[in-house]
Amino acid sequence: MNPSINLLDRMLTRSRQMLDMGRRVEARRRLDKLLTFPDVPETIRIEAHRLLGEIHLDAQCFRRARRHLLAALGLAPNDAETHYQLGVALDLDPDIDPKRAAREFKKALELKPDEARYWSGYGQICLRLGREKQSFGAFAAAADLAPMDLEVVDEIIDGLCFLGREEDARSVLMSARFRFGHSEDLEQLWNRFRFLQLHRKQQASKRRLAMQQGEAVILPFVSSKESTVPKVEGEPGILRFDRGSRPLPHTLRQPDPKRAPQ
Repeated sequence: MNPSINLLDRMLTRSRQMLDMGRRVEARRRLDKLLTFPDVPETIRIEAHRLLGEIHLDAQCFRRARRHLLAALGLAPNDAETHYQLGVALDLDPDIDPKRAAREFKKALELKPDEARYWSGYGQICLRLGREKQSFGAFAAAADLAPMDLEVVDEIIDGLCFLGREEDARSVLMSARFRFGHSEDLEQLWNRFRFLQLHRKQQASKRRLAMQQGEAVILPFVSSKESTVPKVEGEPGILRFDRGSRPLPHTLRQPDPKRAPQ
């Protein structure tokens, strides 16, 4: 006898709760079991695959994450959030051509062009591909959408600094401080930005002074496979080509209508 819709719905809700509590192994087992039942409604099956994709992505099991996200897209090919999640999974996998991730981010933007996270992700992948003009346009679009997400702001700042648009990065930070008000995380981001700006100026002044005094100046070697922007030796890195040095993202889940808003 097939399980009732109510039972399947309760299993999905309980899986979300376990995921929120960090009990990912239990959530994964419950979701795997849910998908074995026959005649599971399409909406529940889509959400289960998406949650499993998130779980495997956090565990850096990129192939399994892609398999579940592709299964969700097979059921809902025009879901922008799933395309974005798949783009993230492809971007994080070092063995995958970043052009594949770029296609997924672009598809997500076609479906939902007013989402700042999608523009920021597309800007990051364009940096990896050396498409600086497209990257700047994506970061500018993300900034114009005024995201209320500090991780997105962080990505925008890093990307703009990498492109040499430091004044634009400063403007984004100032706007974020106005929107967020007092925020410890934002203040840390602001202080880090100011420290690195000051450090760069000090290093540039030292090099200019050494050249004026006729001293030898050893410039840092920059590999052709790396950044086209010179990096000061000994300078702490803030800029990144990809998401590898970031915490794995927690993807946006569909709201549960049975749970009361906080």
